[in-house]
Amino acid sequence: MRKALKIIFIILLVIILLFALIGFSISFLVSWVWGGIRFTPDAAIEAVGLKLSEREYIINDDIYFYYDTAEHMDDWIDDVIIVKQNGMGMWYAVTNPPNNSSVYVEDTGEWVGKLMYIE
Repeated sequence: MRKALKIIFIILLVIILLFALIGFSISFLVSWVWGGIRFTPDAAIEAVGLKLSEREYIINDDIYFYYDTAEHMDDWIDDVIIVKQNGMGMWYAVTNPPNNSSVYVEDTGEWVGKLMYIE
């Protein structure tokens, strides 16, 4: 009787571990394909758009700021994409940062750009 209970316990344990492994594998695959999580910052930015890794970047701690300049104005930053590290050391691009605000000209109401800040 004890031997049968041990066998049932082992079989149930193997089934639970198998389901856990399958679940983690599926979540990893989904985050890899659709989440843009990669091993390097350049690969993470390439998951967002082709040739974005060729942009210049600024490194601040564990955050890369890939930026582009406006046409004919090298001192005017036009577009910024942030690449951060997650808790496991993998890199991902922050495509919709929560801390950004649109900037408008006060007189005309014309949209000028976005002001972005990050901790």
